[in-house]
Amino acid sequence: ATKTPWRPFVHLSVGAKYIMALDDQATASVFIQTATQVGTPRQQGALATAAGACISATGGASMAHFLKIDGTLVNITSNPRAPKPPTSLGRLATVSAAYDRFAATDANGNVIIWGRKTGITTKYGFERKTDSGQYWYRSGKYLKVVCGESHYVAIKR
Repeated sequence: ATKTPWRPFVHLSVGAKYIMALDDQATASVFIQTATQVGTPRQQGALATAAGACISATGGASMAHFLKIDGTLVNITSNPRAPKPPTSLGRLATVSAAYDRFAATDANGNVIIWGRKTGITTKYGFERKTDSGQYWYRSGKYLKVVCGESHYVAIKR
């Protein structure tokens, strides 16, 4: 059998169960931490490889998100109850995750947050409900947003 040549990783991110990596050719990889080792789960690994070229990766408690070069999001999970991203995300520029909360900026600099109750009041934006759940949206010119388990921080352009 032909052995795949090793490629150096240039981007790493971790979630509670997953380790996400991108190599120097923008190829995504997913690894899972078990009690005794780190391995590649067959289904999630295949989905990551099929995602194509990616520019970033982030992970929550039970899922991995890969942001593709074209701004689309690839969501990889083995948990059917995991929070799903809104179906109307559009082209994204950044994505971040922590536990069951996720945050992104789109190509226009708007902030989108989804997952377990956003905890953000309508004073600062507004909640929207879609078929894939509830999310928070804030218009503006934001460069990046990151999230923790119970907080968010954004850099405004």
